[in-house]
Amino acid sequence: MTYIQIQSALANFSSDIPLVLFTTFGSGGISGSGDGTAYMMTFDNSVDRSSLTNVPELATRAAVNDRGSSTANQPKNNLAVEFWDEYNQDTDHSLLGMPPESDWVFYGIDGFDPGLMHNAIFHWFGRGIGRYSSRTRMSRSSERSTAAR
Repeated sequence: MTYIQIQSALANFSSDIPLVLFTTFGSGGISGSGDGTAYMMTFDNSVDRSSLTNVPELATRAAVNDRGSSTANQPKNNLAVEFWDEYNQDTDHSLLGMPPESDWVFYGIDGFDPGLMHNAIFHWFGRGIGRYSSRTRMSRSSERSTAAR
């Protein structure tokens, strides 16, 4: 089990949307220059409000990098995330109610999609006509979607 110390100001924070916490343990952050080792925790709001003091729904090692050349260094990062076991091998985990997979994309749409829904709608259309398409989950505030590759 891994414990992460949070600031006292975050102890009372809660949210209507799921929370995802990444830590690189002070190694300099997340970059686009290759996989950085991180630890990731998710706090879902399926029963109550999300809070960093709740037991995480998922806690795992991960490789993380800033994803996309045109969206690099945007205020809302697009992240490529790969779940790892203790030997840095891919391992499948369910994320926020979606089926288990090892590779995920955290897609921060930002200025490229002002309606905040184009990709999710087209993935839905694709699945509706029987084509392969990534599953998506929009947050309730429609600020960020998560998609499996």
